[in-house]
Amino acid sequence: GHARARPDRLSGLLPAPRGTSRILAEPLGSLAGAVPPLPFSDLVDPTFYRGPTEESNWVLHGRLLVGAYPGAVDDGQNDAILRSILELGITTFVCLQSEYQHRGVSREDWIAGTKLRPYIYDAVRLLPSIRWPSPSQCCAPKPTEGLHFLHFPIVDCSTAND
Repeated sequence: GHARARPDRLSGLLPAPRGTSRILAEPLGSLAGAVPPLPFSDLVDPTFYRGPTEESNWVLHGRLLVGAYPGAVDDGQNDAILRSILELGITTFVCLQSEYQHRGVSREDWIAGTKLRPYIYDAVRLLPSIRWPSPSQCCAPKPTEGLHFLHFPIVDCSTAND
């Protein structure tokens, strides 16, 4: 008995992710051509896959970044983490934390440590001031529609239902 995990997104603040239903509905075989081949492990330089934060790394360099919760209680540290991610051209955040809430969390809640800081609002606030990478530095063009956020809560150390 796990509760069925349900995706949620910030309504009104962020646009709906485009293409999500098309991608989820396609058989895996049709997507395989979009994924670059992995290099042989003896040819991999681990530093190439380091992400912008101490707790992040590239799964597919320049395309898919994974990492720990990208927020912090301290405003300066929080903004530095988010800037380092946004300046790489990252425009979609996927949160798997069941304890994350983006509505109804006050500053007092996350300062006291009773709830996680809803970092996506800070990312939206920072977006206009981000120095966007040139297309030669990153594959993502400057977003014209803001950021995308998908919340698919999974209880820590658990899995989601199929």
